[in-house]
Amino acid sequence: MKTLLLSFCLVLGSFTFAQSIYLKAGGGFDLSVNSDSYFVWADQIKPIGDSIAFFRYHESIPYSLGGGKSFGGSVGVNINKYLTFDLAVSLSKSSSRKFEVKSDYTFPVEGFQVKTNYDITFDSKRLAFIPSLQVLIPVGYSTFYSRFGLIFANISMERTLNMSLYNNIPGYYPSEHLDTKEEFDKNNALGFVAGIGFEYYLADKVYLFGDVSYNYLKYNPEASGYTLYNYMGDDELETMSTNEKEFVWVNSYNDLENDDPDLPKKKLTSSFPFDHISVQIGIKYTLVNFSKKE
Repeated sequence: MKTLLLSFCLVLGSFTFAQSIYLKAGGGFDLSVNSDSYFVWADQIKPIGDSIAFFRYHESIPYSLGGGKSFGGSVGVNINKYLTFDLAVSLSKSSSRKFEVKSDYTFPVEGFQVKTNYDITFDSKRLAFIPSLQVLIPVGYSTFYSRFGLIFANISMERTLNMSLYNNIPGYYPSEHLDTKEEFDKNNALGFVAGIGFEYYLADKVYLFGDVSYNYLKYNPEASGYTLYNYMGDDELETMSTNEKEFVWVNSYNDLENDDPDLPKKKLTSSFPFDHISVQIGIKYTLVNFSKKE
């Protein structure tokens, strides 16, 4: 928060040296840049000799949750012909990121079938304030620039699980189905941005701009909890203890700290990547020009 306030102060302070003040508005899309791995597990059944055995399937999948759509605007100050300070506000909705684990096994002799299906989906939203410094290169009716800045984001996220298990093996429970939704508390995240762009003069005080940037951003939740826990068609949420449905994410803990059913269960802190390449297009309008008349 102190750093964000400092950014606002820098914007206000830069007005003292301003040659012009502008507004920008635009939108575009974000492309995920896989920067971490998600550890997927699932319970499966396979034959061992004349019997069957349950085992846990593991897979590490590269991912990022940063892809999606975004729009926003900014206010900026041209300090001189080659330098601009810009403060942007961006609202983004990430595309759903799904992880799937499926298996379908048929015993060659008996013809028994075992099917498992796990779907894990992440959905998220983020509000970001992005102060940046832009270095300008004017060329005729166009201006090219590079920019570097910080990202102060507030992120909310939810994770859903749809699990189904089917088998027709005699003596075993024929099927199971579980649907859950886990919501993560909103939390702040700090990152950085580096990009390039252009502005093209259209009319008096009006410019078209395009921008491509790399955005590095990690989200570390502090708490989460189930808002849905449906097993075999029955809502189990009301019968679950606090320890079973609420979680706090900490750097370390011991197992004894999770014995109290009336307290949230502790989990090790996990970092979720939101790295992405952002492509934006929009309109710039010069509000005031102190140096000369346009």
